[in-house]
Amino acid sequence: MPPEQQASFQRYGFKVGFLKLTLLTLVSKGPLHGYALMKRIERLTDEEWKPSPGSIYPALQELVQDGLVTCNAQGRKKVYAITPEGKDALVVAIREAEEAIKRLNRILAG
Repeated sequence: MPPEQQASFQRYGFKVGFLKLTLLTLVSKGPLHGYALMKRIERLTDEEWKPSPGSIYPALQELVQDGLVTCNAQGRKKVYAITPEGKDALVVAIREAEEAIKRLNRILAG
């Protein structure tokens, strides 16, 4: 795999698949607006992952449409909070992610 493709996979391949799970996890700890979510992800990943507004806001909109988070205006900001359905979905999603990671580790261990 050429270095530019390898870097692209490392940078985006894993992270994109977990964006909604990450957002749901963060809003489960308390309501946040989109910019705060972007900054929190950057900080928690030592700035290795810097999601853009073009990825954050569509993912948040899907979570709202699915009834997993709410969106309320507070001044000029939209604040996102988890719903009871979102809490239930998060428990299931974490369990599934943990199982997927175990399977991946078995594959990588050969």
